[in-house]
Amino acid sequence: MSHKVPLVRVLTAATGNSTPITLGAVYSQLFMLPSEAGAMDGRTYTYNIVDGNNWEIGRGVYTASGTTLARTTILASRISGTLGTSRIPLSGTAQVRFIESADDMDGVRGTRAVTGTTDTLNNSDLGYVVTYSNASAIAVSLAQASVSNLFMDGWAVFVKNKGAGAVTITPSTSTIDTAATLVLAQNQGALIWSDGTNYQSFKFRGDLGTAAVRADTDFVRTDTAQSFNSTQQAQARSNAYAAPFDAMAYSGMQVNGHHGISQQNGSTAVSLPTGSQNIYITDNWQVQKTGTSAWSAQRVASGIAGIPFALQATVTTAQASIGSDLGLFSTFIEGSRLARAMWGTASAKPVTVAFWFKAAVTGTYSVYAYNSTAAANQK
Repeated sequence: MSHKVPLVRVLTAATGNSTPITLGAVYSQLFMLPSEAGAMDGRTYTYNIVDGNNWEIGRGVYTASGTTLARTTILASRISGTLGTSRIPLSGTAQVRFIESADDMDGVRGTRAVTGTTDTLNNSDLGYVVTYSNASAIAVSLAQASVSNLFMDGWAVFVKNKGAGAVTITPSTSTIDTAATLVLAQNQGALIWSDGTNYQSFKFRGDLGTAAVRADTDFVRTDTAQSFNSTQQAQARSNAYAAPFDAMAYSGMQVNGHHGISQQNGSTAVSLPTGSQNIYITDNWQVQKTGTSAWSAQRVASGIAGIPFALQATVTTAQASIGSDLGLFSTFIEGSRLARAMWGTASAKPVTVAFWFKAAVTGTYSVYAYNSTAAANQK
């Protein structure tokens, strides 16, 4: 695997089978010198040398000082019509091109190791893995995406922090994942790429196989019981609740759990006067009440991020005492949708009820499910 640079074609005055060879003038104004194309000192490049009817394809290290190229690995050559893997004899007028072979197009192009506390990601790091290792913090700068026709859309580099010091990557002007910086802790890595305006990244960890990281409490498991402390339990619940419960409406048994469909009433308030009332407010969702109280019910904005609507009931006329009266939200679930629970059989499955609830009055609220017969053992 080697790096690549575009349109490099130069002359060499080298003779014989010598290595390294000194690179000379550019072949014509249609091409570039290695330095003009961004070739990096100490990196390996795939090259093609043509001298008369002889040619050679190989790989070697480019050295900027003295402008030399090593002929280290010969991939193929033809000398006087014979195909082989030997260096061709040079006449002093050969042409040298930097090229790509088929296997240069797969995988990463190499590794650049940084042990200091500062670094700059270059356009020539395209396709490379850049590793950082230092006990102190490391500051990495990155030019603006697409500046001077560099770091164009599709430019990408892998980076990994192997040291204890945090690596902070700061683009100039552009953002990275919409933020000003990307910070990598020890053993974290990222694929960073340019979208032509800003930078994006996929972050990953390189230590998931170590015992320290694979502690039982680092993951929530589904195959066995675990022992979490109160802080871990709270965090696990918080993470689980991060996705709005409305997301479950599409795989649950209920219909219109998000209250987004309200064909009859829209968001208009509906009055539930004194006495027994049973009124649909949104599609498939009812508000029911008995007694002498009066209510108003309607669809409202939920005030919860990611959940646009909620069903709200407000008592407009209070009732002195509850007694046996009730007030509730209800919805019907079709038998065909509930059939997968296989209730009433030896294979019956439990049902999880999950929802958002907000109350302005302190009290005890209950939830239950029952079938149409409402037998005591079926609630």
